Amino acid sequence: MPTITILGATGGTGRELIRQALSRGHRVRAVARTPSRLTSDPYLPADHPDLTVITADVLDPAALKQALGGAEIIVSALGITSGDPSAAPGPSGPGMGVAGPGFTGGGVLGASGPGINGGEAAVAAGSDGAGSAGATGGPGVSGSEAAGMARLSLAGGATLGVLAAGARGAAASGARVVWLSALGVGPSATAAGFLTRALLGVFMRKELPDRVAATETVLAAGGTVVHAGPLSDGPLSASRRILTLPELPRSLFPARVSRATVAAAMLDEVESGRFIGRPVVVVS
Repeated sequence: MPTITILGATGGTGRELIRQALSRGHRVRAVARTPSRLTSDPYLPADHPDLTVITADVLDPAALKQALGGAEIIVSALGITSGDPSAAPGPSGPGMGVAGPGFTGGGVLGASGPGINGGEAAVAAGSDGAGSAGATGGPGVSGSEAAGMARLSLAGGATLGVLAAGARGAAASGARVVWLSALGVGPSATAAGFLTRALLGVFMRKELPDRVAATETVLAAGGTVVHAGPLSDGPLSASRRILTLPELPRSLFPARVSRATVAAAMLDEVESGRFIGRPVVVVS
């Protein structure tokens, strides 16, 4: 069993990833800015012999590089919180989102952003960098260069932050990456429908460049981007499926999916490698 390194480990989806990965027999390295949020969780086996908690801030390139050193597989549940550089005020802050606490940026600008994780606020997966906004660190930029670009300013006052920084660090590590993003952004925009794209563009405008860059960075590095609709705290779905974008049935709004189901689907992809280098969607 490969060792799994989890970014965004303290959020709702991140914790599900830890629990389920350990139960499947994986060794887990959980990267967290505030490790006490994991060690104090009564529902998390913090003393599990196969769990190692690593302290690192994704906005610190050197710390992130060290945390990801030697990683085999990186699974990201990063999210944007109110204190992060690219966090938007009001409805697009932590855990809010237009379509509920499962959406994370991207959309109208062309790439996708991470899905929301409970404690991590508006989504649990992240990005910063290039893409449609024209920032550096996209395809064609070396890993070492990308890892050093944690924050960039764009026209209109948009700031690239935690998501792109995490994506760049993951891509630079050379590990295989499975990245959580929101349905309705980037490659999944057409599949989600015009109304969802429009709402994401209105309510998460400031976060969009960050989310766009993260998804583009992961896909350019050959990683898998797992898109999900609004997240819930419901039970694990035994009928979960991972669909390619053309296979996703069209609907006005994407259906909710539980964090447990999303975590299970991401681990399914870790173990199968069926969709390496592709954007996909998880459905219950």
